[in-house]
Amino acid sequence: MIFTTHGIKSMKFIGCHEIPSDGFWFKLYSEQLDLDTTEYGIALVTAEYAIEEIYNQVKAPIVLYREGFWLTHQDLYIIAKV
Repeated sequence: MIFTTHGIKSMKFIGCHEIPSDGFWFKLYSEQLDLDTTEYGIALVTAEYAIEEIYNQVKAPIVLYREGFWLTHQDLYIIAKV
């Protein structure tokens, strides 16, 4: 599986000034008028948070991680379940 997250380098783009100690930040937000902000938002996670959740949820190894790889600020993860 390949996916990206907003990580540390995304902070300046999404208006996060401090990440909570658990490594997960969320803000109700939508740039689209048809998405209700009571149900939609934007999130930022630390690599430590993402890696722990990947392990807890799917027990799959991360085969590649690149901080700020996508669009110069989103973190890239590739995991492989064997």
